[in-house]
Amino acid sequence: MAKGRTAAGIAGVGSLVSGVATDLIVGKMLEDDESLPEHEREARNNARVAGRVASMAGGIAGTVAATMVGGAGVIAIGVAAPAVLGIGIGLGSYHLLKANQE
Repeated sequence: MAKGRTAAGIAGVGSLVSGVATDLIVGKMLEDDESLPEHEREARNNARVAGRVASMAGGIAGTVAATMVGGAGVIAIGVAAPAVLGIGIGLGSYHLLKANQE
């Protein structure tokens, strides 16, 4: 049980850092620009929100997995999950939303 708690602590802190970095990256890539058309601004805003939600969900899932399984591999997954999901879902939803509005 201590192994799972240690792994969860490491994955939790790592996923927090990864999630914050991911939110900054997605936010910068899809930042608001008042000179863009309204549909483009809306797609960017919705994609930023989707990226934040996915990043948070990845961090929670990774931390839970580290708690249950333990080990270095699961810790790595827990730390990487917020970035992979946040960037993937954020950019994917942006392109999907943008294509549906055109």
